[in-house]
Amino acid sequence: MKDGTAACTPRSRPDGGHDVTTHLPGQPANNGEAPLLAVRDLAIDIGDGPARASLVRGVSFEIGRGESLGLVGESGSGKSLTCLSLGGLLPHPVRVTGGSIQFGGMDLAAAPARQLRQVRGRRIGFVFQDPSGALDPLFPVGRQLAEVLRRHRPISRAQAYRQALDLMDELEIPRARDRFMAHPHELSGGMKQRICIAMALAGGPDLLVADEPTTALDVTTERAILTLLARLQADRGLALLLVTHSLPVAASVAGRLCVMYAGEVVELGDAVTCLDEPGHPYTEALAASARSLEAARPGYLTGIPGTVPSRIQDVTRCLFADRCPYATDECRRRHPPLAPSRGGVAACVHIDRTRRAVW
Repeated sequence: MKDGTAACTPRSRPDGGHDVTTHLPGQPANNGEAPLLAVRDLAIDIGDGPARASLVRGVSFEIGRGESLGLVGESGSGKSLTCLSLGGLLPHPVRVTGGSIQFGGMDLAAAPARQLRQVRGRRIGFVFQDPSGALDPLFPVGRQLAEVLRRHRPISRAQAYRQALDLMDELEIPRARDRFMAHPHELSGGMKQRICIAMALAGGPDLLVADEPTTALDVTTERAILTLLARLQADRGLALLLVTHSLPVAASVAGRLCVMYAGEVVELGDAVTCLDEPGHPYTEALAASARSLEAARPGYLTGIPGTVPSRIQDVTRCLFADRCPYATDECRRRHPPLAPSRGGVAACVHIDRTRRAVW
């Protein structure tokens, strides 16, 4: 799974972001081809004046055609806001205040609403964590899928019906013809999520954004959905952005990981290396927590003390310092820039102190 990396070191900026003018270490080698999606120094704020707070700062990553990236972090890390910004879906009064989102020759961060509507579904498909909330409870799921197909393609109702059945078969929904006229409440959580994935694929997108698509599912169904996403990506040549709070889940599907904490990217690089040899203490803590959960022995669960800071107004220090076992006075005096690590890049002055092979 290891991707090529370019030899450049990001420069820190006074606002706490990272200046990325060429490919970051930890980004895929593009062989001269422009990435499908390139997020550069993305900033998302809420409020105005003295009440203004920063939610996302200096986030940069890219995804090439057919590649996969796992966006990982606790609740409040800014990963879902980052994904919503790709489609212009941020709730008011949250807004993009800086950076760019280059996709298919356009800057989505500056695109008008009409242009964003043409991109959503047709170029970028979205799958969210609550399939029940995404489906209309009053209409059969097959009809809803057929309507999405007709919105994106100039086809008749009969053609939409046939293509909807084909999609349901591709999504491994058993007895697709019987399930076509089923209402959402008649389906299991896993079946509803498969319908939502089918809707996201109905427009034939180049990029699939899956925002915690397995959060509400049991472990067995989660594994089935992740396997399905991996197969769909390979079969269709999709680029995949998978958002999750679980480091192992992301590493099982994605070739690279982008770890976010308190609205910032703290580590970016090869998935296997980030899991086995993390360059940031936060990545190490996420891996250790997941490992203790896998062990499933009473009294052996490992958590991360403290909480993710919110409504940040000033970034002059490492935001993870209060929860970090390696923190020193230096961590509280300056904001660390991204620097080369074992798997790509990490924003920590103690990169060499994090433990290897924690998984």
